[in-house]
Amino acid sequence: MDCERALNLLSARLDGELGGVETPETEQAELEAHLSGCPSCREGFAALERQDRELRGAFQARREAARSMAEGVIRRYRSEGKGSATLLRRRPWLTVALSAAAGFTVAAILFRQWAPPDAPVAGSPIVAEAPAEKGFPVKEPASSRRVQLAFASDRIEVLPPGATEWKPLATGDGIDAGSRVRTGGRARCEFRTPDGSEVRLNHATELLFRSARRIELARGEVWSSVEEDLEPYAVHVPHAEATITALGTRFNVKAGTEEATLTVLQGVTRVDDRGGREVAHVQSGEQARIATGQVKKSPARDLVLATSWVHEILVMKGHDNEELKRRMEDLLAQIGQNKMSFLAEKEIVALGDHCVRPLHSFIQSDLSRKTAGQRDDAARILQKIAVPWSIPLLVDLLGDESGEVRAHAASALKRLTDGETQGIEPSEWRTRPREERDAARGKWRAWIQQNRALIPEEP
Repeated sequence: MDCERALNLLSARLDGELGGVETPETEQAELEAHLSGCPSCREGFAALERQDRELRGAFQARREAARSMAEGVIRRYRSEGKGSATLLRRRPWLTVALSAAAGFTVAAILFRQWAPPDAPVAGSPIVAEAPAEKGFPVKEPASSRRVQLAFASDRIEVLPPGATEWKPLATGDGIDAGSRVRTGGRARCEFRTPDGSEVRLNHATELLFRSARRIELARGEVWSSVEEDLEPYAVHVPHAEATITALGTRFNVKAGTEEATLTVLQGVTRVDDRGGREVAHVQSGEQARIATGQVKKSPARDLVLATSWVHEILVMKGHDNEELKRRMEDLLAQIGQNKMSFLAEKEIVALGDHCVRPLHSFIQSDLSRKTAGQRDDAARILQKIAVPWSIPLLVDLLGDESGEVRAHAASALKRLTDGETQGIEPSEWRTRPREERDAARGKWRAWIQQNRALIPEEP
C-alpha cells in the first residue's frame, strides 16, 4: 500500500466510513501495517485527528447555543398567552418551523464568522479570532494580531489593498489583508502570522496575503512553517493552477512561469486543482512538480540543500538559533553521502562563523558519536571557519576522544594565535600520550586566562 492510498483510507476512518465493502478487513490490515512502518503517514494522520477533534470541540458550544435559542423562542411564544398556546397546539408544525428558523439564524451567524473569506475587505487587518468563554468568537485588537515583518536582509515593499504605489515595509510593521508584498533581487525576509506560523520569502518573490493563512504566490519562492489552527493554511499558485494546503508542517513552494515545485520537509501537504478537487498528497521527504493541476512526485534526497536560501534568514536570528543547529546536523549527514560532501561543505563554509557554535555542539553531541566520520568532517570544517572568539571552544575539543578532532582543533588554534602550539604540533595531537595532551591542554587554558582581554566575546 502506498502513502496516497493510506491517506485516503485514513480520511475515511475519521469520517466513520472505513470498514465497508470498499475497505475489507485485509485492506485495513494493510493500512495498519503501512502506518507501523511509515512515520510520515502516522504524523499526517495525527494532524488530521487533531484538526477533527478541534473542529468538533470548537463548534460544540455553538451547537448548544443554537439549540438554546430555538428552545427560548418556543418558550417565549408559549408564555405570551392562551392564544399563542392554542395556536401551537392546533398547529404543531409551527413548533418545528420556529425551532428550525432559530437554528438557521444561529447557523448563519456561525458560518459568517468562521468561514474564511475569498476576498477580504480592502484595508481590513489580518487577524485571528480568539474564542470567547461563552457565545461567539471575538476578535483581538488588530494592532496585536497583524501579520508582521520579522526579518529582512534588504528592502521589502508592500502594496496595500486599494493602493496604486508600492511603499517600503520596515521590520516590525504589520500589513492588512489583501496586501501584496515583494522582495527585490537581493532581499529575503520572514513574516510572522498571528498563529505563530513563519512565512519566508526568497529573492525576487511577490505574493498576496489574502489572510494570515491564505497566500497567493505570483512569482518567486516561499517557505512556510505552519502552526496548527482551525483554519487550514493554503498557498495558491495561479501559474500551476493548484492550491497547496497544509496543517502543522514545513514546506517550500517555488513558482515558475507555468509550474510550481513543492518540497515537503515535515508533515503532509494536499494539492488541489483549480476546481478544488484533491489530486495528490505530498509528504515529508518528497518533492513534486505541479503544472495545470497535475502532480508528479519524486523523492527529495537533499531537503536542506533544496531550501538552503533560508540560511541567510536563520543567520540573522543569531548563532544559537535551534533551527540553524538542526540544519547543520542535516548538512553534516549529507556530507557522509557519496557525491554530496563538497556541496554540503560549501554551504556550511559560506555561512562562516555562524556555524561555529552549531558545529561545536554537533561534535559534542551523542548523535555525532554514532557517526565518527561525520564528527571528523565537522571538525575539519570548523578548522576552516573558526574565529578568535571560538578559541575556548577549540581548547575544549583538545580533550576529544577522536585524534582527528583534536588535530583539527589544534590546527585552528595555531592559525588563530600566530603559531602558538603549547609544545605539541597539530598533527601530533593524534598520537601523543594522554598525559602529554592533558598537560598541553592545561597550558592552553592558562594562555586563555592570560590573554582574556584579547579574545572577543561570542556574538
